[in-house]
This record gives sequence, structure tokens and C-alpha cells, in this order.
Amino acid sequence: MGTISNIRRISADIRKSFYTALKKCDILYFHFHDLRHTFARQLMMSVVDIITVRELLGHQRNNPLKKIYLPSWIGNNMDTF
Repeated sequence: MGTISNIRRISADIRKSFYTALKKCDILYFHFHDLRHTFARQLMMSVVDIITVRELLGHQRNNPLKKIYLPSWIGNNMDTF
């Protein structure tokens, strides 16, 4: 197990690498937190149940998932209804 300072250093290194890659690719208006949204949407598009998505994201309730991700999932899966 790493110490808190090691974890923070690794986290800072990952963020720095992420933003360096964005700059090299001339990608504007994309943030590290956007990866979390991409991950959740990809799970929902893969028809992973909302309980599993909630647990993977560390949410206590389904409300944020329903509000943020469910509308886009429904919009892309209208033919399944």
C-alpha cells in the first residue's frame, strides 16, 4: 500500500500527463473529470445495470446517474423500447 503522499504524487503525475497529451493534440475544453462521464456513459451504452455503474462510480444513490446519464442512454436506445 502506498502512503497518502505517494498516492497524491502519482495522481498529480497522471493529471500532468493527461493535460500534456491534450495540449499536444490541440484538444481544448476537455477536463480530467470528463473521463469519469465517458466511463459511465460507455458502461450504460454497454447495457451494464445502473446498480453496477453506481457502485463503480462510488455513488451512494441512483439519482445522479438517472439525472446525468440516463437521458443520453434512452436517446441512444429508443429502438429497444
